[in-house]
Amino acid sequence: MLLHSFYTLLNHEIKDGVIHARVKIDASHSIFNGHFPGNPVTPGVVQVEMVKEIVNEIYGHRYVLSAMSNCKFLKIWNPLNYPEISFVISTAQTEEGLKVNATGEEQGITFFKLSAIYV
Repeated sequence: MLLHSFYTLLNHEIKDGVIHARVKIDASHSIFNGHFPGNPVTPGVVQVEMVKEIVNEIYGHRYVLSAMSNCKFLKIWNPLNYPEISFVISTAQTEEGLKVNATGEEQGITFFKLSAIYV
């Protein structure tokens, strides 16, 4: 949904069962017209969606969010200051579904953390 329009997956690797994905956001995307003009902020719901889309793209599956046990937005992600960030996503198959722990980070800054189950 957002992949290839709002952001681009620049590269990724799976190392020791952890996805390391580099993304580039389109700071001129229309979503920033209302969020917020002159001081763009990447919406939290968009960051959560990006995690799901990255997992879907890499695993070739259509997961949907089933439950979220933890979600923290720790730093405002302004795409003018940080047009590229890294997603670090660990996954584990459980009885409930795919357990995902993810962070978005750049230059020692962690923008968000989340723990969720996808089915």
